[in-house]
Amino acid sequence: MDVKRLYDSLNRDPDDYPLFEQIWQVLTFAPSCRHADEEELVSLAVDAFDYLQTEGQWQTASATGSTKLRFDGRRLEVEEDDGQDYHYQNVFTIGET
Repeated sequence: MDVKRLYDSLNRDPDDYPLFEQIWQVLTFAPSCRHADEEELVSLAVDAFDYLQTEGQWQTASATGSTKLRFDGRRLEVEEDDGQDYHYQNVFTIGET
């Protein structure tokens, strides 16, 4: 999927694309999204994007795991767990290359 084209179709601020792109990358590999088809993944990414910009946090859970995201305007904190032996935490700085 062309993530940039998807983002452009959402008619959002072009300056916020790096956040959406990082959310997409995280959710593509998240245990909580293993079951998601492309349409559901788009919905989850847009939902996460909107919540992170307004509330600063977002989470989802499924039978295959959980994902928690926090965003302070610059850093995206990621925490993932599959409920068994996989646990992942990372912080991504948004907008820096």
